[in-house]
Amino acid sequence: MGLFFKKKRVESHLPSFTEKDVKLSISKGTDLDRQIQMINLTKQDLLLLKSLKPEIEKQIVTIIDSFYELIAKKGNLVSIIEKHSSIERLKKTLTLHIQELFDGIIDDSFLQKRLTIAHVHVQIGLEPKWYLAAFQDLLSSFIATISNLQMSHTEQAKLINAVTKILSLEQQIVLEAYREHEQELKQKLNLRKKEILTDKVYTIAQELGVISEETRDSLHMLSLESKSILNTAKDGLILADQSSESSHFGQQQLSIQGEKLADIQHAVHDIQSFSVELNSISVDITDVINIVGKIADQTNLLAINASIEAARVGDHGKGFAVVAEEIRKLSDQTKTSATNVSTHITKTNELIINVTHSIKNVNDLVTSSRNTMNVTADEMNSLLSLIDNTKSKNHAIELSLQKLFSIISEIETASNEVAQSVITLNHFTEEYLREESLSPLL
Repeated sequence: MGLFFKKKRVESHLPSFTEKDVKLSISKGTDLDRQIQMINLTKQDLLLLKSLKPEIEKQIVTIIDSFYELIAKKGNLVSIIEKHSSIERLKKTLTLHIQELFDGIIDDSFLQKRLTIAHVHVQIGLEPKWYLAAFQDLLSSFIATISNLQMSHTEQAKLINAVTKILSLEQQIVLEAYREHEQELKQKLNLRKKEILTDKVYTIAQELGVISEETRDSLHMLSLESKSILNTAKDGLILADQSSESSHFGQQQLSIQGEKLADIQHAVHDIQSFSVELNSISVDITDVINIVGKIADQTNLLAINASIEAARVGDHGKGFAVVAEEIRKLSDQTKTSATNVSTHITKTNELIINVTHSIKNVNDLVTSSRNTMNVTADEMNSLLSLIDNTKSKNHAIELSLQKLFSIISEIETASNEVAQSVITLNHFTEEYLREESLSPLL
């Protein structure tokens, strides 16, 4: 460290200069101008620095060596130096740099050289903490040099104050360069993030546009399908109504046919009753005819006996014989008629028996038809109930489809709005990317 190289105090006679020999020319109103005013760096300070320059130059080699001995203790700093330059080369640069600090000139050239050095520090990766620590070693070396001068403490204090001000200004300039570089890096990073984000937004917007278009097409197809299904449901409801009407009509017809069959069955029962009564009457008539036949036979026998008796009587019995003959003839006719009637009655009985069998068959058929019709009516009732339930469900399906179609229409409208928003987003993104691509040219 500079504080540890000591010499005997020598009588020093620092050269004297006038304000014409120094220069403090910084644009008014700038940050650097305000900084100089804040640390109260004046031409008097520059005169003191210029007067100290010969003493600094005498100790420059020692100061530079001390500086780089400190650097060598920090291995990573040596690696940074050797990566971009060499210690010997930097010793020459630092020697010139220190000499310029004591030239007593602060102008745009002075500022530009410090900014150049600061940018070099930034580019090689020298962190601010190591830069400040190294400058502290220079300050210590300068103070040690001033302390070895033969002069009053007041004069030494003025020189140290002037050196502190110039080094402070140097550090402010370099640290400002660090800050600007950091901001530039942040801006580049933010710009890169913005570019990545914009690219992602643009890519997503493009993908969203495709998805939105596909969704809109799908919703359109779904809407068409929903309309078709809704129309089919309506047609099904109409058919169900027609089936219901037909089923009700069929049910009414079955009821009417059932009533007619019941009437027929009652009529058949009546005919059966009449047939039984007729058969009974035929039996009675047969019995009467048999009696008549017997009477005729007896009458005929009496007529024969009367004729025999009349023949015995002779002429007195002729008249009676004629009557007896007539009675016999009537008896024969009666018997013949009775026989014919009996024959007809027998045929009539056979016909009654056939009619009875036929009527029984008709009654069986009517009963079977009524049973079948009852089964058909029950099935018709079940069918009618099923149709009514189908109508109810079809109506519910129609309402649900109408709601679905309404929802799909709303979604389709929203999808169209999204698609329009995507188009707008794509337009804005493309405009932004175009402006960003043109901004470096401005």
